[in-house]
Amino acid sequence: MKDNPRLRIGLNLATSLTFALLLIGQFVSIRSASAQSSEMIGLVVKGKKFTGQILHRDSETLSLLRRDGAVASYPAMDVDRVVELGKALRPYSADELEKRLDNEFSQDYSVRVTENFAVVYPSSSAFGWPGAFERMYRQFVYYFEARSFALKSPDFPLIAVVLKTRAEFDRYLKQTALRDQTNVVGFYSVQSNRIITYDQAAMEPRLDQQNLTTVIHEATHQSAYNTGVHSRFQPQPRWVSEGLATMFEAKGVHNSAEFPEQRDRLAADYFGNLQHLIATNTFRGKIESLIRSDEIFDSDPKSAYAIAWGLTFFLAENCPHEYQTYLREITQRGSISNFNAEHRSGQFFSVFGDELRGLETRMIRFYETFGLQP
Repeated sequence: MKDNPRLRIGLNLATSLTFALLLIGQFVSIRSASAQSSEMIGLVVKGKKFTGQILHRDSETLSLLRRDGAVASYPAMDVDRVVELGKALRPYSADELEKRLDNEFSQDYSVRVTENFAVVYPSSSAFGWPGAFERMYRQFVYYFEARSFALKSPDFPLIAVVLKTRAEFDRYLKQTALRDQTNVVGFYSVQSNRIITYDQAAMEPRLDQQNLTTVIHEATHQSAYNTGVHSRFQPQPRWVSEGLATMFEAKGVHNSAEFPEQRDRLAADYFGNLQHLIATNTFRGKIESLIRSDEIFDSDPKSAYAIAWGLTFFLAENCPHEYQTYLREITQRGSISNFNAEHRSGQFFSVFGDELRGLETRMIRFYETFGLQP
């Protein structure tokens, strides 16, 4: 499994936060669900029974889209039997999912199913988790619908799990391939289609804002991957997914009704980091690195996230139609076998042009109009 840690730098809080986006590791072996039979199958693996829809099957692996929205891969040699059930994949109903989650977690947890979410959270928590996730999803939908970007309804209820303590969360983290887990406070897994976090305000109520920031960032990832903005079954350029999630952290993006001014849509932390890059003449050339490869996120994460946010916000504000076209094209491109640096840049250039020097100059001028960091 490939892991994408995100370092959020410059928070005006006591502790900096790290989020993560966990991606399906072998994208090349998984095809879009629409390319396979939509019929549901029963699967027996080493005597255990599973139900879902086959995404991909070859001599080595069988990948299954389960009824809770998770993707599971099984070694072909462990598959005892595959039975066609003769009906289309049917997600779990709200009642079925609630019962399954109740059985999965202890009595210390409550399960609340809202219109779009199934939220597991500590019964003792004073933070309104179900409402926060549901509001964030609706704000996400409003942002795109207000810009005439058609979204599809999620095929599955969106599952968010809020653990009671940091120790419980650390046990979950140990099951992931994240290299740096020290400050991670939440992640969205494309494979399980779940958000996992913990109640940071359980011991210190003043950390409610950190809980909210986690909801905003991770629910943006989850919403994007389930409404067609991103594809769960094909790799997306990392700057696109992280740029969108960081953009939504700004109050004017996730709460435009109360904060309608353009300046409210600036994410102050990333804006400040971007200004530093521009002021120190280290901005030029980094957009090309970002669109060609995800490597800069590992080698220079502070710059990567600042530029991912800056490029996303600039395009969304100044080239909204082109930005929407680009989002559609990278989710609908079909084959992923040629998802390399040349293909990534070619896709970007086909929509925005290949004059990156000019794009950099326009971005610099755009951000200069906002003056110093707010």
